[in-house]
Parts: sequence; structure tokens; C-alpha cells
Amino acid sequence: MKQLAPILIAGLVLFVTIRATNGQPPISRLTQVNNAGGSSGPRLTNNLAVNRRRSQQRQDTNPYGRFYQPAQVVAEVGKETVFLSDIMPRVNEVVASGKIPPDQLETQRVRLIQSVLGQVIRRKMLVQEFILAFPPGKREEMQAKVEEKAQQIFNEALPKFLKNYKVSSAAGLDAKLRKFGSSLSRRRQTFFETQLAQATIFKNVPRNPLVSFDELLAYYEENQVRYQKSARVRWEQLTVRFDKVPNKRDAFGTIASMGNEIRLGGAKFSAVAKRRSQGINADTGGYHDWVTKGSLSSTKIDRVIFAIKPNLLSRIIEDDRGYHIVRVLAHERAGRVPFDQVQEEIKKKIQAKKSAQAREKFYKRLAKKYPVRTIYDRRPRQPPPQKPNAVQSARTSAFDPR
Repeated sequence: MKQLAPILIAGLVLFVTIRATNGQPPISRLTQVNNAGGSSGPRLTNNLAVNRRRSQQRQDTNPYGRFYQPAQVVAEVGKETVFLSDIMPRVNEVVASGKIPPDQLETQRVRLIQSVLGQVIRRKMLVQEFILAFPPGKREEMQAKVEEKAQQIFNEALPKFLKNYKVSSAAGLDAKLRKFGSSLSRRRQTFFETQLAQATIFKNVPRNPLVSFDELLAYYEENQVRYQKSARVRWEQLTVRFDKVPNKRDAFGTIASMGNEIRLGGAKFSAVAKRRSQGINADTGGYHDWVTKGSLSSTKIDRVIFAIKPNLLSRIIEDDRGYHIVRVLAHERAGRVPFDQVQEEIKKKIQAKKSAQAREKFYKRLAKKYPVRTIYDRRPRQPPPQKPNAVQSARTSAFDPR
């Protein structure tokens, strides 16, 4: 699904060289589909006002709060219209998933509607920007070609949709989507618009912006705490537990013979651990991965592994659970992670931040180019005209030239 953005850009770059003029001619194909054959002029503005009044009147009895009709106009985005039916299928799917606690359902539903509406508004802006990039005489032709390519990719992605919705056919998927207020054709249209939106972002927002060395170093210095590391070790361990042997004397003899088998007999530590150790990691040769100082429940083992040098067997350690012999495999001291080890990580973080900022800046430009009105908009109330009091009336009468 995500492969269309670079494909569209690569295949259509020759047609996007001429930018649209300030007149912004109508986007006939999408406008006809989304506006159901109508125009997007004062009628939609009136719809918003009417819907706002009706929703306030029906909010107490309507299960969806302020919304009540699938064909209700909830937003205008430039020359495009957003209906309630563009939003509710996604909201209904989330609600049906059962992830929202029942006592929070109504509150979360309103938040979901607003969140999905925001996504749809941005998608509508991006689609208009994509199509207006074509020369006026080529828009219908190029839009048809892009839609044909999107249809091909949608068909390729259809098996994944079927799997996600646990159905075996396109008809089954259509029936499943209709339960949420959508359909296969509507999902196909949404898919098409999403691909155009992604292509527009791909073309206008840099994914890997340049990051200077000074920026990398400044981030490293400003986030010193993040790149501080604690001392840590990896080690191997032999264990004889007190609850597995008759007495401490037998336990000591067993752990000593295991140590001698390695030190004097030349046996591999891991082999002896697998064969004779009673520790929890015996099946992996007594191996313990990186730990920081103070993280072990056995304070005596913790103290020893951070004190001895690597590759040397320790003395026999006794704690409340048994006898142990350890050997440190690697030891990293506390300190600051070197800059060269985190340089690439820092670069990706700065690039992600720059891309997000560029995307938001691009959205702001689009919002000016394609004005947005929603049913959530609130006009400031004008204060009611104040009636003159008795004193003001008297003063007016006294100086009345009549």
C-alpha cells in the first residue's frame, strides 16, 4: 500500500512541472463524487449553519451526540465536502474493537470523531493540492491515469484486507464494511485519496533533511544525561543450591570439584555448567547477559562480578541460596557513550523532528490555500444590545432637539 507514493512521483513527475494559477479551477472528478453532483458554494455554508442548529437541538436524544445523519455536512475543505459518512465507519470500527471501556464510550466517541475528522480534512487538502499541480488541460486525463494505477495497487493489497477482516472474498469484505457504515467501493475511494495524499507529502516534505555536524554535536551536548551509561557486565555462573544437597559440606565439595574441573582439568565452563550446575541458567551454560551494578538480588554476587577482572574464575561465593563460582566475560565501565557511537541515532532524531516541522508548516500553507470550516466552529457571540436605563432616557429627552 505504501509503495504508490514513490511510484506516482516517478511516473508523473513530468506532468507536475506547471503549477496551478491562483484561480484554482474546480476539481471536477473528485468534487462530483464527494459532493454527490452538487456545487460547493453557499449551499454548503448554509448546511453547516443548519446542521449546527439541528445538532444542538437533537444532542440530548441522539446516540451519536451532535451527529445524526450520514449525509450531514461536517466540514468544508476548499472545494471539497466532508460528510459524516466519511468519518463514522472508522469510528465505528474502533468502537466495535472493544478497546474503549463502556463507561468512557460516549466521551471517547466524540474525541474519535474529531480525530478522524482532522485526518480526513488533511487528506482532502492534500488531494486537491496533488491534482492542482497538473496543467488545467491535463487534470482529467492525469487523474484518470493515477486512479487506474491506484486501482491496480488496491487489487494487489486486497488479499491483505481480506485477511485483516477475516473474510474470504470481496463480497464478504463489502458486507463486513457495510456493518460499520462503509463499503468496498468507499474503501477503494479512501485508498485512492490516501495514496494521492501520501504522494503529495512525498513531493513537498523532505523525508531526510540535511543535518549539519554542528547540529549533531549540539544535540549531543544538550542531552548529556541521555547518553550517560552505567557500569555493566556479562558473566557465567556455576551454582550448587543448599536445597538440592544434604548439607553445606556436600555443597561446598561439589562446587569446589566443579571449579577444579575447569581450572585444573581444562574443561569448558559452559560444558560443566550444563552438566552439573543447579542455577537457573544452567541449560545455557550458566550465561548471564548484561546487567548494571546493583540490579542483582544477590548482593554478594553483584559485588564480586563488578570487582574481578574478565576471564578469571572467582573464589567460591556463599549467599543465602547456595555456593557459586563466576567468571566475567565482558565489563563496561560507567561513563558517557562516545559521540561517534550515537551520531547516526542523533541524526535520525533530528531528521524526524525537521520532517515533522516541515510537514506542519506545509499543512498551514494548505489551510490558507484551502480554507476549512467545520461543524465544530464557534462564532463569537455578539453582546445583546443594552436598553437605555431611566437616567439615560431622561438625559436623551432633555437634550432632544425635537
